[in-house]
Amino acid sequence: MHPRTRTIALAILSFLPALSVAADTTDTPAPLDDQAVQQLLAEGRDAMQAGRRLEAITDKFDPVIRSFEQQRANSGKLFLCARSQMEMFFYSGLGAATKQETVVLDTLWSDAYLLKGYAPVELGEVARAREALQAAVALAPQNAQYLAELAYNFQAAHEFEKSIEIYEEAIDAAELSPTELQKEEHGRALRGKGYSLIELGRLDEAEEIYKQALKINRSDKKARDDLTYIKGLRKKAEAR
Repeated sequence: MHPRTRTIALAILSFLPALSVAADTTDTPAPLDDQAVQQLLAEGRDAMQAGRRLEAITDKFDPVIRSFEQQRANSGKLFLCARSQMEMFFYSGLGAATKQETVVLDTLWSDAYLLKGYAPVELGEVARAREALQAAVALAPQNAQYLAELAYNFQAAHEFEKSIEIYEEAIDAAELSPTELQKEEHGRALRGKGYSLIELGRLDEAEEIYKQALKINRSDKKARDDLTYIKGLRKKAEAR
């Protein structure tokens, strides 16, 4: 097994206890079908947009999470969520490291954790959001979107070194993103890393990262704007 594959498998194991705490399966009803799950997630998004974030979490996202956790409870299986066929193939090899039967689902379950992670950030509860985002990443460790959101969480807490580490994982993971999202998610991860580098005063490294983003997408206005920002910082430093 490739060393990176084994590392990801071990990281998943480290998050499993947290997942169990995050969604208690005691006295839960029968698992929801996909249509019910999709409806709850859509209603949760609407509630968040309307400013009803607590309702979105407790009444919409948590029931979805509990439903999926009920399926996993005592199954002895490793459950993962994939968006693309390449991602699915990658996950199929993770069970060997954990010696578990691997079940690869779509992203409805992990999306519930992702959405749950958005709401607390809006409320300024970075730590609470981080727990939900880590749960999403544990279910989909090669999902570049989830990794970028988790990296942003660390960035928001001014933990820039950690955010860079996770953005680098997101950069690698973008290779497994759905084809239509690869460029966007690769660029976002690069820009996120660049921002943290700027905050750490590592302007030369940040400049190179933004140039990489422009190689991927010449129309990346955010990358161009940040390169201009770096030039401004250098001029200010020279004027002192």
